[in-house]
Amino acid sequence: YLYRVTMEDLQCAVCSEDYEASTREPVMLPSCGHTFCRPCLANLESNGPLDCPSCRKRHAWPMVHELPSNFIALSLLDSKKAKKCSESDTSETCQWHRDQLGLWCQECQQTMCGVCFFETHQGKGHTVLKVQNII
Repeated sequence: YLYRVTMEDLQCAVCSEDYEASTREPVMLPSCGHTFCRPCLANLESNGPLDCPSCRKRHAWPMVHELPSNFIALSLLDSKKAKKCSESDTSETCQWHRDQLGLWCQECQQTMCGVCFFETHQGKGHTVLKVQNII
């Protein structure tokens, strides 16, 4: 059974904020398996016995500061950040040819499409790299 992860799965269902390893660490409630950010669960715990915000199952142990991190959610966050970085410049298109700006000229310090390379840069001796190899 495959489960498709959406961006909502990488947000705390209590505060609707994105999980983050340092400030909004995703932690899993061991009795039911639901995940929320540690600050929200700590806030709920301070009001008395902790009930899961999703299924209302009562959690007596462990204390919120002892709950395990949800490493799958943290790994997905890292993948999301890496994907965002790799897509940064490659999504732009050339204003003249409408092709992807997939090349970078080190001497001119600019991106270009393949057509621009063949029309204006071929034979100049400039160092031209694929954008995806630079990132």
